[in-house]
Amino acid sequence: MATGTRSSTEAQQPATSGQVPDQQGHPLASPDKTGQLSGVVLDTSGALIAGVGVMVRSADGTVQRTTQSNANGYFAVAGLPAQEFHF
Repeated sequence: MATGTRSSTEAQQPATSGQVPDQQGHPLASPDKTGQLSGVVLDTSGALIAGVGVMVRSADGTVQRTTQSNANGYFAVAGLPAQEFHF
């Protein structure tokens, strides 16, 4: 079997307890794991923009965090639980 593939038998098995499944039921991460979203803020000409407020919100609305881009337009929001987020 090639790396990264799952057999139909494996795909039908539920995710193990304590893990967050993806839409197909494959485990993505343990609930005690966190991640980070980061990027840069650019204007329409591609220039970096400092001091812009950035908000990330979970798709289900349970988590919301804000930050500001730094002098180089960079921002990062750490400590996010494993789930879908929107900017």
